[in-house]
Amino acid sequence: MEDLLQQVGALLRPSSLSDIFIYIIFFLSLIASFVIPEKNVQAPYMMYTVILGCIIDLLRGSGGEGLSSIAGLRIAGESILSDFGFLTFIIHIIMFVFPIIAAGLTRRFGQRAGALAVPLCLLAGLFGGIYALLSFAAPDVVYSAIF
Repeated sequence: MEDLLQQVGALLRPSSLSDIFIYIIFFLSLIASFVIPEKNVQAPYMMYTVILGCIIDLLRGSGGEGLSSIAGLRIAGESILSDFGFLTFIIHIIMFVFPIIAAGLTRRFGQRAGALAVPLCLLAGLFGGIYALLSFAAPDVVYSAIF
């Protein structure tokens, strides 16, 4: 049992700057989805999509070999979940655009309802944009092990 816990801990421990960005975006999106007022229909689902993108991006592993080896996500021998793969590009754009759209879609009913949702969505979008830009402009910095 302790071996299993050590393996899970090693898998979930942030080891690069990209992991730190993913965890920040994940937790901001999770908190934002909880504080979005009830009558908003689309905004929480957009934040759930961002959370799913964070999970997929975290599980793809270094160089995209995590999920690609399991699911066989290869086109012409190349992984579509590699650092410069098409699916990785789409996931990073979703992490940038969807929180900003969710912030715009969030309607506040009353004085205090949803007052924290819009700033959290915008922060998640800001971190998503920085992560998307850095992952393609400086992949050596983002994906290299820091711990």
